[in-house]
Amino acid sequence: MNVSSTSDIEIAFWCTWALTVTHEACEYTQQKFNAEKTGGDPVIPAPNLDTDLVMACDQLVDCLIKAYKNTIQMQTNIARYSKLISLKDTGHNEEREEKLLERCPPGHEGTKLVSILTTILNVTCAKFAQSKP
Repeated sequence: MNVSSTSDIEIAFWCTWALTVTHEACEYTQQKFNAEKTGGDPVIPAPNLDTDLVMACDQLVDCLIKAYKNTIQMQTNIARYSKLISLKDTGHNEEREEKLLERCPPGHEGTKLVSILTTILNVTCAKFAQSKP
């Protein structure tokens, strides 16, 4: 006797539905972000996305646009910096922190507390962004 209340077909249906809705929400979010970024035409969400999900996607786009428009360029190579630090670097060893700052200075702005949505570009990302047409 099969005691399972959910059949394999039902599970497959719900998984397929969830993946489809997720894909459509991602597509809508990407298209809306690109339209907001470039000043393009308004984007209309797929009809099967419910209002709450569309509103959540819109909020995400608003956050992404704010971060995109507020860029800080660091002079540090993050890949190099990540090779220099370890789990033991907790920020409590002043001598160690000074050595890290000497080898990887944060740039012309010095130490900066970021309290708003921001995109931080390291030196290699900044060079790549400048070389793109």
